[in-house]
Amino acid sequence: MTVVTTSAGPGHVIITVPGDLDLATTEFLDAEPGQALDPVPNSMVVELNAVDCCDSTGLSGLLPIG
Repeated sequence: MTVVTTSAGPGHVIITVPGDLDLATTEFLDAEPGQALDPVPNSMVVELNAVDCCDSTGLSGLLPIG
């Protein structure tokens, strides 16, 4: 899994998540927001359009983001 962080302008971050969010892939999601939050953005969007499947571990991985 490759989680991609892009800037949508000063203070605005978009994190794009592809594939499955489950026990095997949530660690990749966990690492990305730490990088995206330095410096702290005014807004953050987590784009989940390319997620095929999300289990309870994936949902738990999204909670610290919001």
